Order: sequence, then C-alpha cells, then structure tokens
Amino acid sequence: MKIRDIMTTNLVTVNQNADLDWANDVMEIANIRHIPVVRGERLVGLISRRDLLRTRISALAGIDPDDEHDLLQSVPAHEVMTSEVVTLPPDADLRQAIETMVEEKIDSVLVVDDAERLAGIVTSHDIIKLAFAFLHNVDPESVDAAPELRDALSQPMRVAERMAHDVISVAVETDLNWVDDVFELARIRHLPVVEGRRLVGLVTQRDLLLASISSIADVSSDERREMMTMVRVGDIMNREITTVRADSELSDALRLMLDRKFGCLPVIDEQSELVGLLTDTDMMKLAYDYLCLEDFPGAEPGATLH
Repeated sequence: MKIRDIMTTNLVTVNQNADLDWANDVMEIANIRHIPVVRGERLVGLISRRDLLRTRISALAGIDPDDEHDLLQSVPAHEVMTSEVVTLPPDADLRQAIETMVEEKIDSVLVVDDAERLAGIVTSHDIIKLAFAFLHNVDPESVDAAPELRDALSQPMRVAERMAHDVISVAVETDLNWVDDVFELARIRHLPVVEGRRLVGLVTQRDLLLASISSIADVSSDERREMMTMVRVGDIMNREITTVRADSELSDALRLMLDRKFGCLPVIDEQSELVGLLTDTDMMKLAYDYLCLEDFPGAEPGATLH
C-alpha cells in the first residue's frame, strides 16, 4: 500500500505571514490538528495544535480573551511553525510513513511531489482508521500462514494484546515542572494520574501547554519554571476519564478512539487500578503489522515494529 492510497489531498493551508489568531480559527472551524504553511505553492513549514497551544496565555492566568487575541494577531505563522518538516513522496510505501511517525514520535507526515509542492498529508488518525479497517476486514482463511496464526486471527483481538504494560504515571500533588520534564525526556503525551495504583485522572501535553506561560510572552525560562512549580497536576488534570479493560475487544476500544479523537485510553482492572495504556502509537503499530502480513503472509502480527 502506498501513501497516496490514504493521504488527504484536500488540504487547508496558511500563508507564512498569516497571524496565529487566524490559524487558530481555521483549526477550530475545520477541526484539524495540523496546518501546512506555504509560500506560494511551496511548503515552508507546519503548525500543529501543540505549536499554537504553546503560544496561548495560561488558562490559570485570568487574562482577558480580547488581550490574548490581540497578542496572537501580532505574531505571524512563520515565527512559531516547525520549519524542519518530515516529508515523503506519494509513491512511498505506507509502512515507511508509519515507521517515521512512530520513531520520530510525530503526528503527521506531509507529502510533496518532485517539485517540492505540497500534495497531501497523512496523519495518525488516518493510520488508526486503517488499523480499524484491518481488524474488521482481514479474512484469516486468506492468509497463507501456519494454522495457529490463522486461528489467532479468527479470534477477536483484546486490548491486553496491544496495550503498553509499563506505564509512567504521576501523583495528584506532582508539580508541572516534573510533568514537563517527563513529557520531554520520555517523549510521551499522556500521563495517568494515580493515588496508589488507583486511576484518578489523566494529564496530557495539551493540558500542560494550556496551563503554561505563553512561549511568546516576555518571560525568562527560570521565571516560567518557577511559576509552573506552584501548579499541581490535580489543578489541571482531567477527572472524567474514559477507560477500558484489558479483556475488552480491541475493535471497540479503537472505535472509541476514532469517534472521540482520543490519543489514549487508560486500561484498568475491577478495582480501578491502572494496568496499562492504549495509545495512538500502539494502533499505528497494529496497522503496520497488518501491512506486513499483507505483503509477507508468514509474518507474525506484533513482531515487526517496536
């Protein structure tokens, strides 16, 4: 399967001189998380939802929304965009795009033609939709493999088979500096919040960015860290969490992630204790494994991309 088979070609773009307030409005209206930045027809960068969140005034600061709009209108897109963008050609193998996204821990790959003109985008959401399609459409009898592998494919896959078992978690009283460091060093975007082992909340990189000082504000890094030390995870975490069990069918969990655009689902047991985490990265690996199964029928799902 090639990138062109699933990429989105009807793209929303912004000019490099467009202001951030306009870019934010476009993301909200179009319900998208990535906007390519162009100069004419040439791709020059990418603005993600996280890039915009880094420029927002902290939700804890009590800033008037009109003042924030004025600030965002004064900043052009090229000042906050990512200029070193990962790109691939339309005819590249889709597995190459998934490998790149998993290894680089990025949400999207932009697609450019031979003239370096923007041709499309492949996002993690596109890959997860593909994984969902594979779960429902692979016919075990069509797989030229050992009988035990065909038998395994004929059974509903469970969350426990694909979730991460070794999960980093934080306590309610943890300060945001520590959370920021964990996100940076572990290169993750979701942290379950626990009391003992019982799940009580979830904090995401988005939550952290909304609570942080704007990256375009005139504040030193030391001042920024000092202010974040005063804020606890319990102040910003999500308390209403959608969870799944380890023995839940993976297709049901995947549908939840797609329908609600979740980046992860905490996995709990009967005592509401955390036992794992199912992430969009896990689902991209699943799609990769099915693609390998498609081309190499003897390949074992789950053993091709780690």
